[in-house]
Amino acid sequence: MKAATLPTILLLIGLALAPWFGGHVLFDAEPMSGSDFWFSAFVSRTNPAVNHALIATFILLAVAIAAFRRNVLQIPGPLIAGLLFLLWIWIGISVMGSRFKHESILELARYTSYLFTLFACVLLLGRGTLARSALIAIFVGTTLVALSGLNEFMRSMRIAPDWRIFAGWQNPNAVAGLFAVVLPVGVALALSSKQGAERLLFVLGSSLICVGLWLTASKGGLLAAAVGLLALAA
Repeated sequence: MKAATLPTILLLIGLALAPWFGGHVLFDAEPMSGSDFWFSAFVSRTNPAVNHALIATFILLAVAIAAFRRNVLQIPGPLIAGLLFLLWIWIGISVMGSRFKHESILELARYTSYLFTLFACVLLLGRGTLARSALIAIFVGTTLVALSGLNEFMRSMRIAPDWRIFAGWQNPNAVAGLFAVVLPVGVALALSSKQGAERLLFVLGSSLICVGLWLTASKGGLLAAAVGLLALAA
């Protein structure tokens, strides 16, 4: 079994933080005082520039350390890498023509971090157990998001019994998309687990995600999750 190195651990931390801190996109820039800045960045998770930078820091550190230590680097195939590079160039060109330079540059940085994440996964995870560890990291982060959504619903149901949870994301439909993607992953992890305690934790986490998905009241999210579970069962 391939041992987890420091770059791999940094990558796994970044993947776990992605569901927790990655639920907002930048619409406009507003000035904030010091206390508002820290609260929005780390408590309410509504400061996308800082939140995405935090995730990207772990990913970029992982890639930088791995590149420094290795003579040979595994990267995606030439076709995939070339298409992704062309996409990045196209986004960069659109920044030059944008009237909102600050927001556009931040978006370019966000898409750049996405590309680095893909390269980091190919570079560091391989095809063994570390790929499963990456899925577990994303699953753990998503379970925490679901827990925050349940807490939000418990606090809001007295005022609005039909409250749709946001769980720290931009809107209920957005977080429903996250839950719909990760729920089949959690079920697959539970089915593939060989240890009873580990399987129980995956079942518990999947149940929390399922409840969170239901509380978003997103019909599209529920349908997507059903399709994913049917595909898993097929």
